[in-house]
Amino acid sequence: MPIKYQLMALMCKRKISLSVYLPLGNSVIIRVESYDTFADIKIRAMEELGINHKRLKPELFSFFEVVNFDNQELEESPIHENLIVWDTITYWEKAK
Repeated sequence: MPIKYQLMALMCKRKISLSVYLPLGNSVIIRVESYDTFADIKIRAMEELGINHKRLKPELFSFFEVVNFDNQELEESPIHENLIVWDTITYWEKAK
């Protein structure tokens, strides 16, 4: 089930801003559509960061979700590139 801001974005025909955090603490904001996958977002993030995807292959980069369960150590897990971004965001919102 979509969450409130996804429905509003669809009704207003607007994209949602997705923050992509880098290991050094910097972040890039990428605008996403409901049907975008993480592979699509990766290409956009590389362009936003000025990384030539013909020179450095996108396969060298990956998305990870970082989760903190019960205030314990942070757990990192890779995100599959075929996942749809909004489905993943909905999952994260429901897990809060």
